[in-house]
Amino acid sequence: SMPSSSLPEASRPWREACFRAAGSLINLAEKCPDVAYRLGSNRRLIYLLIEAWGGASAIVFDPNRTNKSTRGLPLLHLGLAAILCAVGNGALEGGLDDVMMQVLEKEKMRKRVAQ
Repeated sequence: SMPSSSLPEASRPWREACFRAAGSLINLAEKCPDVAYRLGSNRRLIYLLIEAWGGASAIVFDPNRTNKSTRGLPLLHLGLAAILCAVGNGALEGGLDDVMMQVLEKEKMRKRVAQ
């Protein structure tokens, strides 16, 4: 099972640097499929990137959470979408898990609401 948080505690001086590094990796994944595939092969790193993008609640799978809500998560970054797509295309052993599927489902719902 995954830790509740992959990022350093708020009091740590390198927390902001972790967010910046995560953002840089997500941006690189958007531009370069090889980067997306490489990042998509490391489950712990994927969780860190999801958390940096969407906050701690993004890495908690709640089967009871109403699927009608798209609140709480920002618009899915194209780089993170590319990473999750790579996972779905075999980059990660075991493929997409519940948390990753939840992120993708939220984005599908948001697009339906936006139409």
